Amino acid sequence: MSRNIGRPGEVNFHHPPAKVLDEAYKKAAGKSFKKTVHGARLLKQLDPQIAHEKCPYLKQMLNEILKLASDATG
Repeated sequence: MSRNIGRPGEVNFHHPPAKVLDEAYKKAAGKSFKKTVHGARLLKQLDPQIAHEKCPYLKQMLNEILKLASDATG
């Protein structure tokens, strides 16, 4: 599996991340990945601090959301 984290211009659009996720889920769980069903369940198991530390883009987005929320509440 190719990891293009930090290089979004190198994402393989013939084999996009959603397809990679579906294939990995099929291999692990034996069934297709359904974003609305399995995504919420899996997100509850993730540690957002680990994702925040590993992905600079997520970190940037979360910091911006927190800043906007702080600005809105005064």
